[in-house]
Amino acid sequence: EAGVWTRDAAREYLAKYELKKHGASEILRQWNKQRKPTKAETAFYDKWVAEWGFSPDAILAALPKLTVTGTPNFVYLDELLGNLRREGQTSAPEMARADAKAAEETAFARLVFERAGKLEPATRTQRAQISMYLSDFGMPRELLLFGAEQCRGANEPFGMMKKLWNEWHEQKITSIEAAQKALESKAAP
Repeated sequence: EAGVWTRDAAREYLAKYELKKHGASEILRQWNKQRKPTKAETAFYDKWVAEWGFSPDAILAALPKLTVTGTPNFVYLDELLGNLRREGQTSAPEMARADAKAAEETAFARLVFERAGKLEPATRTQRAQISMYLSDFGMPRELLLFGAEQCRGANEPFGMMKKLWNEWHEQKITSIEAAQKALESKAAP
């Protein structure tokens, strides 16, 4: 039925089948499920490896990301891997780099919010915006933190921070000293 007519094709077919069976079985083992994978589950695994280009290690590396779901399954894993694929994360090292970058962004956003006196954590959108000022605009971390301190006590400190950072970016301000001068000249009558 699979169009396998030669010895080499049969070996290749069996090797792929074993890889699917093993990979899907390993996922089930990781989830403490003591059963063989279904045809649908091996089909998912085949798609992830053959069509989407995930390595077996990358698939296993993605499993901890499903801990927020009560009962992880192949449908949820398919959705997760689809998202990772769209983000260009099809190998374990790419996932690790992305996770490290996200952790760094979260930690810096927390520091920015602390300096501004905000108690709640930054949203994903706010973290992305802070990251944009760092990477796209090339603004130093110290300058962003200084700006956050200037917005402490404001009703909407994050909105005020963005306004201030945009002004500094337009004025090509890259140091705290230059930012202080700009603030002084703005406050002067």
